[in-house]
Amino acid sequence: MSRNAFNEPAGAVPKPRLNDRLRRLVDCYFDPAVNLNETKAAKMAGYKTADKYAFKLFRRPEVREEIERRQEISRKKFEVDEEWVIRRVMALADASLGDIKLILDQNDGDLSKLTHEQRYSLSEIAEEVYVEGRGEGARDVKKQRVKVADKLNALIALMRRLGLFKDEVTVKGEVSLIDRIQAGRNRLARGE
Repeated sequence: MSRNAFNEPAGAVPKPRLNDRLRRLVDCYFDPAVNLNETKAAKMAGYKTADKYAFKLFRRPEVREEIERRQEISRKKFEVDEEWVIRRVMALADASLGDIKLILDQNDGDLSKLTHEQRYSLSEIAEEVYVEGRGEGARDVKKQRVKVADKLNALIALMRRLGLFKDEVTVKGEVSLIDRIQAGRNRLARGE
């Protein structure tokens, strides 16, 4: 079996050369507790001035390459692509709480009567049974509360993790940062 320069099987995604500290930084970036937050990852990795340097650390070519390499591995492992995510986002967007409630009411709360997409969109179903009235007129009442999930944020996090959603902002302009700061100071001095 032939191997590439990183002693990996031919055809494997090559690993960028990272020192131990940068490898720990990338490991922390993918930690579920950090949830792809660059500053939190830098703090967890032990950088004392994480607030100041996280941006620079994550713009280093070898760090970006390692993140992209891991994202590619995850996409292949879980067979997740943009189309998969879009289908689920569309299912969430198309889910109608009214339709779900109507089906549940007509079928005595039987979840099996819902489509897969309708069940996917649910985050909570709570049932409460109580007695209404007194004496001979008392009757059992079954109350059901249904909530549709806000899974969109989870899907956006998934897209970020897999590199399918880039939330980078490009700022173009002729005014430098120093000029902007000075203009802000001038406005403050004038009381604006």
